Amino acid sequence: MEYKLSCYVRHVRRKWSLSQPEIAELLGIGDKHLSHIERRGFGMSARVLIAFEIVFGRRAADLFPALYDETEDTVVRNLYVFQQKLEDKSSLRAAKKRVFVDRALNKVIKNTITPKEHES
Repeated sequence: MEYKLSCYVRHVRRKWSLSQPEIAELLGIGDKHLSHIERRGFGMSARVLIAFEIVFGRRAADLFPALYDETEDTVVRNLYVFQQKLEDKSSLRAAKKRVFVDRALNKVIKNTITPKEHES
């Protein structure tokens, strides 16, 4: 069984010998807020999430894998529900929305298939 940390921020911060106050200052947040994020892996605004990406040069999905996976699951469920709502509609607007939903779902599926799975 693969163990996945909910948050890799502390690991990356320590790799570069950076303290919490130093990173918090770079991110524009307080030390306590950073400590909470490192422990829980969530609880930040979009602005702070983007700041993490900029400071560490890594995607948010890599820094916060558990948060990313949970969010992706929720969004995919919502896309499927929306897709079902559009099934009985025949307008041009509904057709455009179906294309949008299909593209979003295909993008998620494409990003979750590993090279080994893709070759099978």
